[in-house]
Amino acid sequence: MTDAKEYLRRPNKILGDINILREKAETLRENVLPKGVSFDKEKVQSIAGDKMASYAARLEEIEQKLEELTEEYYQAINDIERVIYLVDNQDAREVLAKRYISRKPWIKIEMEMEYMAIATVYRAHKTGLRAVTKILAEEEQKNGQSDRR
Repeated sequence: MTDAKEYLRRPNKILGDINILREKAETLRENVLPKGVSFDKEKVQSIAGDKMASYAARLEEIEQKLEELTEEYYQAINDIERVIYLVDNQDAREVLAKRYISRKPWIKIEMEMEYMAIATVYRAHKTGLRAVTKILAEEEQKNGQSDRR
């Protein structure tokens, strides 16, 4: 059975991976470009072709992985939106959307949910998590039954 919080946090984990890869790509670019060509008096020196090709291949690999992760991120967001909007309780649905789709901190959610104290926001969140757990369990059961056919 899928844990609701883990399921809802999946896009944040993907974003973390995206940020790590972006930093790697940027570091790779910084390490290669300034050293790629150096002008020293009358000589022009460049990094050996093999080394440059290796950097280019690594950068291409990172950029490909970034594209894949970006696609995975948007798919995860779409899936989470779909599940959140299946939650019956309006307050729970709104808190879940603000927390896991808009990625807002609790205090911001409380301010936006004007009539709710923070304890009520937490309760709505807990209600929403229970509903998401139930929805995911139903979907897993439904998918399990259709897989057996």
